[in-house]
Amino acid sequence: MSNELKNKTIEDIHYSQCWEDADVLRDGLKIKSGDKVLSIASAGDNSFALLLNNPSEIVVIDRNPAQIACVEIRRAMYKTLEWEEFLELMGSVDSDRRLQLYEEKVRPLLENKYKYFWDAQMDSFEKYGVGGVGKFEKYLRLFSEHALPLIHRKKVIDDLFKKKTLSERIDFYSSKWDNPRWRLFFYLLFSRTSLKKLNINQKFFYNQEKNIARQILARVKYGLIKFNINSNPYLTWMFTGKHSLEALPTALRKENYEIIRSRVDVIHTVIGDIEDYLEENSTHKFNAFNMSNIFEYLSEEKTFELLNSLVINAQSGARICYWNMFLERSSNEYFNHYLIQREGESKKLFNEDKTVFYSAFHIDEVIY
Repeated sequence: MSNELKNKTIEDIHYSQCWEDADVLRDGLKIKSGDKVLSIASAGDNSFALLLNNPSEIVVIDRNPAQIACVEIRRAMYKTLEWEEFLELMGSVDSDRRLQLYEEKVRPLLENKYKYFWDAQMDSFEKYGVGGVGKFEKYLRLFSEHALPLIHRKKVIDDLFKKKTLSERIDFYSSKWDNPRWRLFFYLLFSRTSLKKLNINQKFFYNQEKNIARQILARVKYGLIKFNINSNPYLTWMFTGKHSLEALPTALRKENYEIIRSRVDVIHTVIGDIEDYLEENSTHKFNAFNMSNIFEYLSEEKTFELLNSLVINAQSGARICYWNMFLERSSNEYFNHYLIQREGESKKLFNEDKTVFYSAFHIDEVIY
């Protein structure tokens, strides 16, 4: 096996899905046919969703080789599986043949280093699917499988999934859902101390002073009131550990599947630091940058340095999209000669965002 994946296990997958809304991302980036895109990998879903805009190239980068392994297995899945089979192996729907799909169809297309990695994880994705094996997804399973039944009776949980009007959702949340056990368990599971045990990036949690659980609870409340849960793939997975066919993330929707399948080789994966990649490829100019919430993992000084690198590697008119969860990170006044903050557009799209873990969405446009 290559050095990058040697000794890596399922525990090294921090996120086995993307938890940012690709519909919002696509509207924010405004990628045109033939554009070149740089995208943070995460698990790859949003990078594949960007193929719908027909870019000529998407460089998908992550310093964690296990996250790139998530991208590469998806590439093989798109190439070999029918839509229904893809959802089975992904974990979006129940299945008793995930290993069969992997071994007979997907595995032969993987490079050897990715074969060895996923072969060692078969017990996990046989049970939960490729999209359910990450640290964060395991933590959500602790919530949905163990905490939720102690918070509410089955009838109340079932009622959560019934279609309601906005006024009915407001009444349901305040009168039936928001009880003391809900708040207590939520504060216990999503406290700073509990989330640190995920060990995804401890510095991330040390570098801010907000009450994490209170902020996430407020966003989940907002999501449960704004959306019927069955229309929201992110909330549905959070509460059930799978998706609803009524609402799937962009890259998993049936109407998008064949388009994405036909373009997967436009994606080029890179294992490494984004700063190093940009420095080594300074002549490679991009039209769009999907930065996930990378800036929250960086100091203000490092945020400034990375933004500067993005500007250097950008075509005029390029857009940079990124989210904030707990830390406030934006280009602010530092780049007002090179970046326009599309605040009105950002706020409008954030109001449509179906994910519930973030506090802000930013769109910066490069000007020369």
